[in-house]
Formats: sequence, C-alpha cells, structure tokens
Amino acid sequence: WGAAVIASLAVTVLCLALFAVALRVSPLEELGIPFTLNVPRTLQLLAVLTPLTFVGAALELVVATFARSFKEAQTWLSFFSLIPTVPAMIVVFSPFDSAVWMSAVPVLGHQSLVLDVLKLNPVSGASIAILWATSIAYTALALAKSVSLFRQESVIYGR
Repeated sequence: WGAAVIASLAVTVLCLALFAVALRVSPLEELGIPFTLNVPRTLQLLAVLTPLTFVGAALELVVATFARSFKEAQTWLSFFSLIPTVPAMIVVFSPFDSAVWMSAVPVLGHQSLVLDVLKLNPVSGASIAILWATSIAYTALALAKSVSLFRQESVIYGR
C-alpha cells in the first residue's frame, strides 16, 4: 500500500507541475480565458488529490487480494478503475454547485473540489477537512479488510 501511495503521489505532483507549465505556455489570454494556476491554487489541488491516493491504493489492494491470479487481478482492477468515472461525470455534467456533504463521498468530493479550485470558487476549510477525515476513514477500513484477508490461509495459499 505504501509503495502504491508513494508512486501515486509522485505522479500527482508531476502531473500538477506539468499542468502548471502547460497553462503558463498556452495562449489562454489570447483565447479570452482569464486563468492562471498559481502556487496557492496548485497547493489546494494537491491537498484535494492527496487523500484520493490513500483511498485508491487501499481499495485496489482489497480488490487485488480477491484475485486468484495476476490476469484476474488485472481484469478486476481495470474494471475497478472505471468506477470513479461515474461521480466524475455527475460533477462535470450536473447543473448543481458543490456542497460540503459531497466531500464525504470518495471521488465525488475530490472532483467537486478540484472543479471549485479550477473555477476560482472559494474552497472551504471544512470541505477539505471532511475530505481528509473521510478519506482516512475509508482507507483504514480498506486496509483493515486487507489485513483480515491476508490472515486467512485460503488467501495466502490459494483457494
């Protein structure tokens, strides 16, 4: 889990850095789009996306533990990676604004807060605190499930 989190965080930081560079060199002002990604906004994005790496890695660990082979794990995880697109599509195509309660829902809260940051809407500290607290709780539950699965002989020695 730790290795997956570190890799995910490294990729997240790299993507945010490259996103910032791409926005600096793109002619947004010429297109009539007044947007800049400054350091505080980038740090907000990092604060919103970091808990998602914890939850994602823990849930993938649980899903992969149920697999009997490498190919089966790949199949399950490829399907599992499609699940977060549903809340993302809800946020992108919905006409409603983000609310504090959304922060408690994995991916939906992350996506709504990312859009708030990118739309220059104010992001409340309560939303980020709820996002972190629920993400840590979901991560702890998933890791506890993984530990309980790894204690079963059928998981360790095959089924």
